[in-house]
Amino acid sequence: MNQSLGIDLSSTLKTVESYGVLSSLCTIKQRGNPGGDIPVDALGQPDYTATPVAGLTNIPCMIAPMSYKPDESGVIRGQANYDILNMRRVILDGYFPQITTANVASIDGTDYEIMAVESTSQGIYTRLAVRTYTI
Repeated sequence: MNQSLGIDLSSTLKTVESYGVLSSLCTIKQRGNPGGDIPVDALGQPDYTATPVAGLTNIPCMIAPMSYKPDESGVIRGQANYDILNMRRVILDGYFPQITTANVASIDGTDYEIMAVESTSQGIYTRLAVRTYTI
């Protein structure tokens, strides 16, 4: 196995692009103020409105199918209902180290909470782990 860091992996993402699998669009949004503070409305309620981050809009991406069998820690049971935590993986077409778990990923119009961000050490692409809650 060749584990040399001298290998150019940029052609790998170009091959993926050429097959058209990056068929979704992702816009990264920031909740609250640029400093990260969540503003409150006149009634003192938090305003979680997310606004697009400049330079991080309409990024081509591929979102993996949802896993319908979450692990046991991903299920919250209540008296009247239960919540299932569904995780998905997203590959972004490019390297975006400025994305953090404080951001929101809007993919094809659906907002997802970012649980993890992984950027390649070669600076080629960024991968996200995102989730939604289903009640």
